[in-house]
Amino acid sequence: MTGGRAALAALALAALSFTGCSSYLRAVAEIAPAATPAAPLPSAFGAATPAPTAAAARADASAKPVPTPAPTLTVFPLTCTPTPVPSATPQPAKDYAAVYPLYDNKNGRYGIVAADGELVYGYEFSDVRTIEVIPNSKAVQPERTWLFAQGEDGAPTRILSGSRTVFSYTLAKGGALADTVTDNLILVRDAGSPYSRPPYGLLSFTGAWILPPVYEDGFLLNGGYAAMCSEKGWNLYDATGKALFPTEVRRIIDMTEDLVMCIDKNDRFGFLDMTGKTVIDYRFVDVWPFQNGMTCASEDGKYGFIDRTGAYVKEPMYDGITNFHHGVARFQEGELFGLVNEQFIPIMPACYELLYLHNPTGPGAIGLLPDGRVELVCYDGSYVKLSEDVLGEGFGFVNDWFILKTKDGLGLSDIEGNWVLQPQAERIYALAEGAQAPFAVVTRGALAVMNAKGERIRPESYAEAAPRGPDHVEVAETDGTRRLLNTKTGAYVEAKP
Repeated sequence: MTGGRAALAALALAALSFTGCSSYLRAVAEIAPAATPAAPLPSAFGAATPAPTAAAARADASAKPVPTPAPTLTVFPLTCTPTPVPSATPQPAKDYAAVYPLYDNKNGRYGIVAADGELVYGYEFSDVRTIEVIPNSKAVQPERTWLFAQGEDGAPTRILSGSRTVFSYTLAKGGALADTVTDNLILVRDAGSPYSRPPYGLLSFTGAWILPPVYEDGFLLNGGYAAMCSEKGWNLYDATGKALFPTEVRRIIDMTEDLVMCIDKNDRFGFLDMTGKTVIDYRFVDVWPFQNGMTCASEDGKYGFIDRTGAYVKEPMYDGITNFHHGVARFQEGELFGLVNEQFIPIMPACYELLYLHNPTGPGAIGLLPDGRVELVCYDGSYVKLSEDVLGEGFGFVNDWFILKTKDGLGLSDIEGNWVLQPQAERIYALAEGAQAPFAVVTRGALAVMNAKGERIRPESYAEAAPRGPDHVEVAETDGTRRLLNTKTGAYVEAKP
């Protein structure tokens, strides 16, 4: 899945279009829109982005892809002079796989600390951000954290893999920001550029430039590849910086099962192989990435499934359909939605005005009937009718639970319709990915950090909370004091003297 592109990815499964296969100019896959999403905060706490309403989500799903004009390349001057970190550069005495930002409330700066409280780098950073790791990156050790730490007052800015400095330079007017990382590739952009779009480049894990930061756009792909845009268009590059296509294409969207999804000048989707040869013609108005050798696609408004040659394995007959998850796909007939199994046999007829699918670990979906009643839908075709007190809005998911709303507020329900958390909250959002993730519950303005069992991790309430790496969140107290909380132990991380 494409990384570092807000329009192309969020989680491993981002929102499935309500009209069927969502164009990759809009999204990739789905967990249903969360009622109250997390507010990832790189440094200063700020207002969370409001969740899209159901109506807005449906409007976005029915929107047509916006044509992307062919970009032009300008050779941007770097606003800093980054240099690779030589092998002799001093590194911390101990190599920690996971490190975290720790805020000093006295001087307003971040340090870098290990889970045991060892201060790896001093309080010299104005901002620390998590660098996104592309899923299934084989050369990236999953236990290692990747951080971009922005130096302040002459201190060097660092790209960190665990506690090891991969790249370092002295900041000047912004400098290069690290966006995403995959196998031996780090995508960076020159944030200090005076141009409207910062130029992009590629670094290796040794800190050497693979492609200089002179590209107008770019993003990383699975397997150690990058799509980069020059004045001629888009090309695919490997980890050595070699261009794989003989000529540039108008737009690269993603790479899926060793096929590269692209768009031509007529805004039609097609697929190329890794040499740039067209293997599926540009004929689709909408298409999804391949999954187990097939994907849903549409040429003229009706959706079916194609194989890797572009031949239909299921004739176009749906007004919309998704790829399969949990062994089912959501299909659309007119304005209503239902579920089919992998043999394309309906297990739930098209009877729902809205049908929100859970993430890969979840037990079911949330269905909104035309009369306003809400049901929980299991992936075997069974369903649970909920009380009429449950409103047709505010849907979302945390772990294996469903976020539902009544007139009293948001609550959590299990698949059988039993309240795990009584509905009284204003916001509920996950603080990490996965089925056993901690989450935040905001009630009357007070935020509680909860564990996967639905229990408070600590008795204190906070003003805000944001993810800070594996098993850690940064919490802000009402007076602005920030602390690093270990969600496994419930203890605050304090720097060793």
